[in-house]
Amino acid sequence: MSVLTSVRLRQKGTFELGGSGGKDLDFEAADPMAKRLRVTPLSKFVYFIDAELAHVGKVLGDVPGGASRKVEEMWLDLQHALLDEVGPWHDPAEGLRTIDTLLEGTPQGDKLDANTVADLKAIRRILQRAKRSGTPFRLSQS
Repeated sequence: MSVLTSVRLRQKGTFELGGSGGKDLDFEAADPMAKRLRVTPLSKFVYFIDAELAHVGKVLGDVPGGASRKVEEMWLDLQHALLDEVGPWHDPAEGLRTIDTLLEGTPQGDKLDANTVADLKAIRRILQRAKRSGTPFRLSQS
C-alpha cells in the first residue's frame, strides 16, 4: 500500500506533489540521514490525515440527513476550516533547512533516490512560498 504525502499550509489548503505525488518519499532513508546531518527528521513534520479527519468528525459530526446540496457544500467547507485547528504546525524555515540539507547529502556521499529527491524539491517549492507569506505548514499522509 502506498502512502501519499502532501503539504498542508495553514488556512491555505493542501498542495499535492508533482511527479510521484509523494508516494515515493522515502522517510526510512531520509530520517536517519537527517539525524546524521543534525537537522529535524522529515517525519517530525508529518501529521496523519486520519487523525485530522477523526478530530473533525468528533467536533462536527455527520452532515445532517436530508440536507440540501448547498448545506452539504458548506459542511465540507467547515470541515476543511476545522482541519486548520488541529496541530502541530511548523515554521517553513525549519522545513526548508531539513530539505536543503537532505538534498545536499552528507560528506560521506549519502544520497537519496531520485524519486525522493523529486518529492523533496516539490515540497521545497511549496515551503518557499509559505516562508514568504509566513504561513505554517505540515506534511499530511493518507
